[in-house]
Amino acid sequence: MPSLPHNAMTASSGHQDASCSRIAALPVTSGLLDSVVAIPNLLSLDAPLVAISWQWLLWTAFHNSFTSLQPSQQTLANSHFAPLDAPTTIALFASVWLIYMADRLLDCRRLNFDLAVSPRHRFAHRWSAVLWPLWSLIFIAVGCNLLLHLRLPTILAGGVLALVVLTYNWTIHGSRTVRRRVPKEIIVGCVFACGTSLPTSINQLSPRLVVSTCLLAALFSLNCMCVAMAQRPSDATQGCTSTVLMFPGLAHCLPLFATSLALLATSLFLLAIVPQQLAVCIGLSAMALAILAIQIRRDTGWMNAMRSSQLADFALLTPLIVLFASP
Repeated sequence: MPSLPHNAMTASSGHQDASCSRIAALPVTSGLLDSVVAIPNLLSLDAPLVAISWQWLLWTAFHNSFTSLQPSQQTLANSHFAPLDAPTTIALFASVWLIYMADRLLDCRRLNFDLAVSPRHRFAHRWSAVLWPLWSLIFIAVGCNLLLHLRLPTILAGGVLALVVLTYNWTIHGSRTVRRRVPKEIIVGCVFACGTSLPTSINQLSPRLVVSTCLLAALFSLNCMCVAMAQRPSDATQGCTSTVLMFPGLAHCLPLFATSLALLATSLFLLAIVPQQLAVCIGLSAMALAILAIQIRRDTGWMNAMRSSQLADFALLTPLIVLFASP
């Protein structure tokens, strides 16, 4: 990995640049466990897995709520509650992959790879000649899947979310002035939660589902801010912005926010507002993020913090516990 050119250093920034060179020279992974954790992150597969896990959990939790209805009401409700089929799940998985990979590849255009760069961005930069054609093929396949297999309400709702994503990409990658003022982690968390709850909301848009989606938006935002906290040295060196850099004291509050979210989800379950399965998974994921945020703060090296942050999406896979525990 190349070090900084001598002519890029100045007397006022020499110490910072030399530190960044040492950071960039650190190994990305060490050991088999690190590789197993890193591979889904490098390939942008962790976020799609998280999306379909929570999509399944939301659909299951709210579909099961019909069992408390009278038989006649169950028949009417089930007639409007379309099954969560394979095309819908595939569409969400592929769409999330497309969004995350495009965001990563676009990031590579403005990053200086002689400075500290996250492993996932360095991977995307190295393999961009392969990833862009692959991205195009998957984009076409997703479009065909949407037109041939999904219902019109799902397509229309997905189109609205697509416009939001396009606006986000323009904001983050197009306008430098606006980019520095946008709390992108919070926006990503909210859009991710809306996309995850989309199939369920089309079938049954209720106040309980809105509250559940808001809890998920908070959880996903915390996840993004944990990653941003680990990536602070790289973002500061590259001139990038994040919610954690915009509000420096936020990093110290993330464990408290995550714990509060777990308590809030539990309270809403006790008030019969949030389904039990959903409250349990949100609580477990929030507490895992709280522990992870503490670990990232304690990590002494930048790459140690980045390795810890790669576990952030794994902390959101708690719906799989419900999946395997279900009879």
